[in-house]
This record gives sequence, C-alpha cells and structure tokens, in this order.
Amino acid sequence: YHFGSKDNLYRELVIDYMDEYRKSILHISQMNRGIRNTLIRIIYNDILKSKQDPYRMRMILRMIVDPSKEHYHFITTRLKELHAIIESVFQKGIQSGELQGNPRRLATALMGFSAIAILQNVFLKGKPFTHQDSVEFVDLLLKNAMAISLIPRSHG
Repeated sequence: YHFGSKDNLYRELVIDYMDEYRKSILHISQMNRGIRNTLIRIIYNDILKSKQDPYRMRMILRMIVDPSKEHYHFITTRLKELHAIIESVFQKGIQSGELQGNPRRLATALMGFSAIAILQNVFLKGKPFTHQDSVEFVDLLLKNAMAISLIPRSHG
C-alpha cells in the first residue's frame, strides 16, 4: 500500500490539486491584463476547477473543516499562499491606480466569493455559477473596493 493510509492518499491528491491550482493562479496573476480581467480569470478558474474535479474539491473542503491540527496546518498554509498571490494582484492594481483599497481585505473578499461559488457548484443543486457571474462579482467588488477595505476587522 503505497500511501500508507487513506489520509495520506487524500493528502497527496489534495497537494497535487492545490499545487496545480497555485501555479494556474500565479500564471493568471502575471499576465498583465488589467486588474478587472485578471480577477475575472481567477474567479472563473476557481469555478472551472471545481466543476472539473468535484470529488477532489470535496476532499479539500473536508480538510478545511477537519478539526485535526495536521489538516488545519496543512490547508491553512496553502490557503495563505493563495491569499498572498491574490493580494499581490490587488496590490498591483492599487499601484497602477486602477483601484484604491486594502489589498488584504479585497483578497479575502475575492476568496470568500470563490468559496461560495465552489460550494454551490460542488454541493448545491441550484443554478451553477457562470463566467457572467464572475464578471458581475468582480465589477461589484471593484465598485465597492473602498467600502470593503473599511469594514472593521473582527477580534473574535
């Protein structure tokens, strides 16, 4: 038995998926197509990846809510890496004058929307998110960037 346990097998499948995903987000973030188009591509990439491999996405979501310290550390480390990449996209947009706001909070908002879209695509039987949904969300995010940036941080 090559992986030693079912948990190790899941972990390897998730590592492969998240590494591939990180590379695709990094590639998109470096394309220099303007902040709006970059963000739309990131969101739509999330949606497509979740549709292409819903079973692996379910494994990742289970690891996110798993209370074990091993899974928590593993998944949060990878999510922080993704957050940093997306935050850098917002930082470039701010530096270029395309938008104003707090890049960390904007990246969190983008990742939150992506998580909701993925949950709907993977678990719920409602209307699946589309490319147009990605466009509409990004436009709303950019329109409200300053307001999102001013939301007080919770200290729970």
